[in-house]
Amino acid sequence: QAKEKIYNKIQAVTAIVKDQHDQALCGQTVTFKNGSTSLGTGTTDSNGIATLTKSGLNAGSYSITAESGNVSSTAISIEVNKLNTVLTLDTPVLVYSDEFSVTGELTDSNGNGIVGATVKLEWNDGTAHTNTAETTTGGEVIFHRDAPTTITEYGFKLVYDASTNYNATESSQVNVTVEKETSVL
Repeated sequence: QAKEKIYNKIQAVTAIVKDQHDQALCGQTVTFKNGSTSLGTGTTDSNGIATLTKSGLNAGSYSITAESGNVSSTAISIEVNKLNTVLTLDTPVLVYSDEFSVTGELTDSNGNGIVGATVKLEWNDGTAHTNTAETTTGGEVIFHRDAPTTITEYGFKLVYDASTNYNATESSQVNVTVEKETSVL
């Protein structure tokens, strides 16, 4: 049977071990495999049931078998799907001749920050520009920019390209006009 799962969720696979008389076998070691790669082991309980609980399987297709002694089960197919992502952009304040930062946050569909992901800042001040930065704790990303030298409108958008375990996303575009410096007399 094909089963669909989502990356970073706990996956549980069970096997039932019985003897030739259809009686449950207790205390048997069961090795769970994806092809020839071991995913881990479990020990059968009084009902002959062994369970492997696994989290963090990368997105992709798996063909899982259970082996006990010299007996192997038929394979079951599991498809682990990528998680959706959300990318938010905080509206920056732009003041003429002041350096500024553009900040955002990349999270998975469960609200968990994604650390170590590359995010692009696409911005336009009459000319299109792109910069990249890596997300830090909590999925935060910060871009430090030079001070604007003209009073104009800037457009900002953050973009995250798909990876092994996460789907691509982008923030809404934010348009901001550079504010004039305030004079102190």
